[in-house]
Amino acid sequence: MEIAPARLLLQLPTERLVSLPVPRRACLGLTRAVVFVTRQLASGRPGGISDRIAGDDWRDACWRLGGTSPSVAVWLVTAERRLAAAAAGQAEPSPLRRWLEGLRAALVIPGSPEGTVRLRAALPVPEAVVNSLARGHYHETVDPSGGVVSRAVAGGWLEQLARWSTKPEAAACTPGRSAGGAARGAEADPAAMLLEEALLGATAVEGLASDFEARVATARLDSIRELAYGAGHEINNPLANIAARAQALLPDEENPERRRRLATIVDQAFRARDMIGGLMIFARPPRPQPVATPVATLIANVVDSLGPAADQHGVRLVVSPPPTPLTVLVDGSQVEDSLRAVVLNGIEAIVGGGTVIIEVTVEDAADGNSCLITVIDNGAGMSRETVERVFDPFFSGREAGRGIGLGLSKALRLIDANGGRMTVASRPQQGTTVAVRLPLAAERQ
Repeated sequence: MEIAPARLLLQLPTERLVSLPVPRRACLGLTRAVVFVTRQLASGRPGGISDRIAGDDWRDACWRLGGTSPSVAVWLVTAERRLAAAAAGQAEPSPLRRWLEGLRAALVIPGSPEGTVRLRAALPVPEAVVNSLARGHYHETVDPSGGVVSRAVAGGWLEQLARWSTKPEAAACTPGRSAGGAARGAEADPAAMLLEEALLGATAVEGLASDFEARVATARLDSIRELAYGAGHEINNPLANIAARAQALLPDEENPERRRRLATIVDQAFRARDMIGGLMIFARPPRPQPVATPVATLIANVVDSLGPAADQHGVRLVVSPPPTPLTVLVDGSQVEDSLRAVVLNGIEAIVGGGTVIIEVTVEDAADGNSCLITVIDNGAGMSRETVERVFDPFFSGREAGRGIGLGLSKALRLIDANGGRMTVASRPQQGTTVAVRLPLAAERQ
């Protein structure tokens, strides 16, 4: 039976979808790259995957392992461009995981029913066309240090493929056929099957790593909440005694300096009490009393209360309402406090004037629609390490231009208690986006 090589689906700059043949040697190189990436996923620290292992950039390592043929080199350079575009936005997943997801989506094993269906939508690039890319000047296309195709040349080949896809000879190629004219139903190359097995193993490791990171994060927050609740009770009692004694001494004290010091003691004790109160809310938030609440009312109250703070920082608050009014089923006071903390953090993140945008939309999801409130600031932004700890109580991200304190910690707990979700996306010098999802009232679902 005829052996059909694996194919890689690739979208050209012309938006044309093509499939490229992957020879056996290139399949084995890609398999080694997948194993390398899998090891990095398995050894990465919880909450973030290191991009540098043993002094090597993982992209360079994958390129050296997999970039041994024009087909793979062209796919690799396209994948790197996609990763760069995602990094310019506010994507959350690790680049390693995005690389694996892209390869899983692109790889097609001919001969299988699924592979046949996927190849029908793609223009097959014959092996002769791929081989002709490097013909006659291969010595100029390789990296002397590793013998693999260079990124610059691979980018040029991508443009050549785009031009070829518009020629009459490309239109004569029959979708659904493998390289070299192999018929549908041909037996898959064993090297391609090995690559597919490596990808399945990487998927399993990725799932375990993600589950482990989620469990660690949950356990860490649970331990912080228990500590906060116990410490809050213990600290509140002496604080109350300090404030009460200082207040009792104030009426009879005639010395102005002593009165000032006593007043300072009272003020600071109350300040500490309020901080402990916030910590107790984070540990065990009060049970919400959900009622149908207009979103416009929540946003208006937040904007009105934070107007002076915004003016002080030179920040303009911009509200982008939905096309039609929305109503959410929440405890209005709790959600309002949470949104106020989110918007205030956005205001405080901006130095020298800027804008905080509050957008309200309906988000469609498989488990039902929800109200999505997005708060976007153009402040200093945060590093990945800061984002990972942004909901920890008393964690300070001031090195990234933000003072988090308890604001977002309380906001997260209150939003969760009201059946909502809160996520944060940020990059240094590119601002921060906080997304708050709330359950819509029944009449809107």
